[in-house]
Amino acid sequence: MDKMKICPMITPFHNNKVDYEKMHFFGELILSKGIDLLFLCGTTGLGPTLSHEEKMKIMEVFSDISSKVIMQIGSLNTSEVVELAKKAKSLNFRAIALLPPYYYFDVPESWLIRYFLDVSRIYDTIVYNFPKTTNNPISTKIVKEVNAKGGRIIGIKETLPDISHMINFKWEMGDDFLVLSGPDDLIIPALRSGLDGIIGSSSNYLTDIFVRIIRNYEKIEAENLQKIISSCLAEVKKYGQWSANYTAIRHFHGLDVGQPRPPLLPLEPEQERELVTSLHNITTALKN
Repeated sequence: MDKMKICPMITPFHNNKVDYEKMHFFGELILSKGIDLLFLCGTTGLGPTLSHEEKMKIMEVFSDISSKVIMQIGSLNTSEVVELAKKAKSLNFRAIALLPPYYYFDVPESWLIRYFLDVSRIYDTIVYNFPKTTNNPISTKIVKEVNAKGGRIIGIKETLPDISHMINFKWEMGDDFLVLSGPDDLIIPALRSGLDGIIGSSSNYLTDIFVRIIRNYEKIEAENLQKIISSCLAEVKKYGQWSANYTAIRHFHGLDVGQPRPPLLPLEPEQERELVTSLHNITTALKN
């Protein structure tokens, strides 16, 4: 089975408002370049800065390509999350993704199980495991208990850089359970370990390379492509990854996708010039 190529897409903002038209245009652009699915309103998409109403509007805007969309709906307001899940189901989205409750850490496991059960019984759910942000790691025990009680967790997006944790999920949950790796530095080892696909932020700007590496992950060619992605990502992170993504997209795609939403701030002009120069030098040197 082909490995899944999923883009955790940025959310374009202009004057601190979501640019829905540009967001849809960018989504269609990267799908045309070989991306299989869009992962909307996640961390890279600045999901926690979006209001409930904005998320509802985004789902309506993407309803024409809903089968190509995984919608991240997790928040601290369970009633709103349930409403978003019902909306995703009515629009036939590919699936929903669900961050555990963030801000409050060390939440009792029984509370997490209830949260995932209340939402996933509505629609197919991919749990979004990001303990660095949420302080609430997701285990196979939690997923198994949720599904045993009638939940519909069909996979997990792993953002922690721990291949062994990902492999263990695959072994324990079985072939039908999707295990999707998040860290861009681990594309090759994740796929060669038998995981199902990649949700990598570099797909927003190094889209062609991201697609090629996943299509050819078993070949020697992929190792040089991994170097390009890892090297560019290291530069992007120097300037604040979530803001620098917008600069990288302008550089590689020639497309203005606006700026991030405060409290995340855009790069200063000098920082933009430095980043663009670094990205150009990396891709030029490693492609030759």
